[in-house]
Amino acid sequence: MQKQRRASIPLITASFFLFLILLLVTRAEPACFPLALIPILLAAVLLGVQGGIASSLVAMVLVSLVITREQGLPWPSRYIPHLIMGFLVYISLGLFAGLWTTTERRRAEAERRRQELAETLGEVSAVLSSSLELKEVLDLILEQLGKVVDYDSACIMLLFDGVLKVVAGRGFPDIERTLQLSFPLEKDALGRHIFETKRPLILPDAQKDERYLGAGGTDYVRAWMGIPLIAKGEVIGLLTIDNKEPNVYSEQTAEMAQTIANQAAIAIENARLYEDMRERAENLSALYEISKEINTSLELERILNVICEEAKKATGAILADVALVDFEEWVWEMKAIRGYAEEWKGRKVSLDEGIHGRVARTGEPALIPDVSQAEDYIAGASQVRSELAVPIVQDDRVVGVINLEHTKLNAFDEEDLRFVQALAEQAAIAIGKAELYQAERKRREMAEALREATMALSSTLDRNQILGRILEQLKKVVDYDSASLQLLVGDRLVIIAGRGFPDIEKVKGLSFPLSGDNPNRHVIETRQPLILADAPRAYSAFREEPHAHIRSWLGVPLMFKDKVVGMITLDKTIPGYYTEEDARLVMAFANQAAIAIENARLYEEVAGEKRKFESAALSMAEGLIILDERGNIVFANPQARTLLALGEGRLEGRSFFEACTHADLIALVGKALTKGESIQEEVTLPGRPLRDLSVGITPVLDEGGAILWYVAVFHDITRLKELDRMKSEFISLVSHELRTPLASIMGYTEMLLTEEPGPLTPVQREFLEISYQSSERLLHIVEELLDVSRIETGRIKLKLERLRMEELVADIVEAMRPAAESKGLSLSLEVRGPIPPLEGDKARLEQVMNNLLSNAIKFTPEGGEVRVRLASRDDHIEVAVADTGIGIAPEEMPCLFGKFFRATSAVERKIGGTGLGLFITKSIV
Repeated sequence: MQKQRRASIPLITASFFLFLILLLVTRAEPACFPLALIPILLAAVLLGVQGGIASSLVAMVLVSLVITREQGLPWPSRYIPHLIMGFLVYISLGLFAGLWTTTERRRAEAERRRQELAETLGEVSAVLSSSLELKEVLDLILEQLGKVVDYDSACIMLLFDGVLKVVAGRGFPDIERTLQLSFPLEKDALGRHIFETKRPLILPDAQKDERYLGAGGTDYVRAWMGIPLIAKGEVIGLLTIDNKEPNVYSEQTAEMAQTIANQAAIAIENARLYEDMRERAENLSALYEISKEINTSLELERILNVICEEAKKATGAILADVALVDFEEWVWEMKAIRGYAEEWKGRKVSLDEGIHGRVARTGEPALIPDVSQAEDYIAGASQVRSELAVPIVQDDRVVGVINLEHTKLNAFDEEDLRFVQALAEQAAIAIGKAELYQAERKRREMAEALREATMALSSTLDRNQILGRILEQLKKVVDYDSASLQLLVGDRLVIIAGRGFPDIEKVKGLSFPLSGDNPNRHVIETRQPLILADAPRAYSAFREEPHAHIRSWLGVPLMFKDKVVGMITLDKTIPGYYTEEDARLVMAFANQAAIAIENARLYEEVAGEKRKFESAALSMAEGLIILDERGNIVFANPQARTLLALGEGRLEGRSFFEACTHADLIALVGKALTKGESIQEEVTLPGRPLRDLSVGITPVLDEGGAILWYVAVFHDITRLKELDRMKSEFISLVSHELRTPLASIMGYTEMLLTEEPGPLTPVQREFLEISYQSSERLLHIVEELLDVSRIETGRIKLKLERLRMEELVADIVEAMRPAAESKGLSLSLEVRGPIPPLEGDKARLEQVMNNLLSNAIKFTPEGGEVRVRLASRDDHIEVAVADTGIGIAPEEMPCLFGKFFRATSAVERKIGGTGLGLFITKSIV
């Protein structure tokens, strides 16, 4: 502007003098001289515009002097009127021109500023739209603001859940501290005013404003201006501008700042939306990657470490940990850590303590902007300012906590909370799978350990070895420092084995009564495991030797068939060592141990019984062989080896069917094994001389009725058979020899009774009748003895003929009726259906029926009943005789059809008989 003004003055002056010279040269009339006013006015106006009123006045004086001089007037009279007139005219014109030019200059300046503002806003808009990174956008806003509004310091505050947080700043002495500042909106009068009015607020001198001072404003700030950041009609934050000089900012400044703020609000919203979208995308991507990572592993430690690392990385935390919760022990324990000292890992803390404990108890996340305000905060590292803790929930049950900490205030926001909650959901699933896998693996390991322990225990039946192996194998299942095995003997417990004690011999054999207040009594009486987390505190016995070293104690009962036979104790020098899971495992082991101990005891008993049995078996005269269900020889005494000629080799384990060479014996044993029933038969072994054996084979059953083995007893009856043959021959001989004279006696007696030789007196007749009846009985006995002889020698011959059984039985019943009636018995015959004819020996059938009926009548008391039933059954005819007689004992039933057998009841009642009738009857049938 100054250069243009200086260039215009010579040009205007030159133009003026050229016009004046033109008037003088042409000798114009004085009246024409006023025409010089035209260029003068133009010059004045132009100079007024370019140089202002002062320049115009100078030009007017010069022109007036020239005009008066040319008119030839004397100086005073010539110049003064013209000067006065010129001054008046020129002053008026100059003032007008000056006012006009000032207005024009201001208008031009305003236009220039508008153009500059428009250009700046265009630049601001372009610059702000050049980035979607929120931090860059915030820095650009403050940078561009400085081109329009002069400031010493400025900051941007955004609203988060009712709190204004400083997110960007310039010109502050400690920018890091400034960026940590936050102000609750309800307590910030200046901010609340701007939010409510949605208009800028100017403080000409902030130090004189109570609202500013009440908010803790800095003392160097004088002029202050707050501009609302408005997006979609809502205030999202503030732009504050500070100056060290008072009265710097005006409404015009505020208007320009508001224009910038409007652009800034849009840019901030766009950047936040972009950042939210990017963060969501990153979070989703991170969650996907984390999900892949943790779901491809079933190792709990690896999963927890991945969760811890990813949570720390995603949120920018300085410290991170994943803790698991145990409500039974009422503790939380860090299982994975990042940034903490190593001693924190594995440390157990009560659920009543720490942010972890609060989150675990309540199941609610904790977003803590300032940990100094949290009473339950436990310092994991120095200078921690903020914390975020989120529960890991499975089936409405808190199983863990993801915890993050930072050295900055308000380091975590709602977005971090949402991300960690989503991560916790993934973690819950992965932890659940890992825990199931670990539990299953542990079950398999424990099952394998129990299996190995069981195999080790069952590999021997020696009691001393069993006792040693029980405690040895127990340590593989549940660890201990020392352990004891105690058996219940009467009302006392006796320590029969121990391990881990300084001097086991001092402990072994100790016994103590089940009385008083002691944990062993509790275990025996309740039949349940007992865990002592702090044994000395629970029982005074653990405060004295030899138990003073014990802190944790576990007692488990030994149960066999629902009966307590003893107990196992385990102990550790560490308090709180044993868990319910340990108790369950030891209980399972104890069940196997009890079985092993009982088996060893039974084995000792069986071994003792076996020794007794073998001693008896070796000394017995009979041969004895024990066979299993397949016919393999389990035991054979020397007598059996000799009787059956089994040779000198080892018999145990060999098949009887291979060891024995006698076909009849092999068939008999095979029959017994096939039927699974007792068999008693006689077998004749070939050779010189012949050997007769009585063979009895009996199955031995267990409690369930299953066959354990077969006992075969071989009795050499060769001598008895020889004596029996001799007896039979003697009986046959005697019977024949008796029959002839007996027939003669009966013949003469019968003749005398006919009185052919002469008359008889009554007494003589009575004696002869008695003699005849006795002869008949004796003849009947002789006939029975002869029948027995014929049966045993196989000399009975049957004369078969066609018979009507109904008539035969009816005749015999009628023949026996007088004998029955003489005893006051009721004798009846029942014929069921038509009875077909059959072929049989009439005499032998009559003998059978007579034997059965006479037997029934003989053994039925007076007033009793004898019933005969005849019926046709398929292809045979059945005759049954039933009576109400004295009966026979069950134990005598197997002997009923034996030779010379007479029931005890018959002997006691002195009922006569030879005991051959039923034997002959069965033999005939």
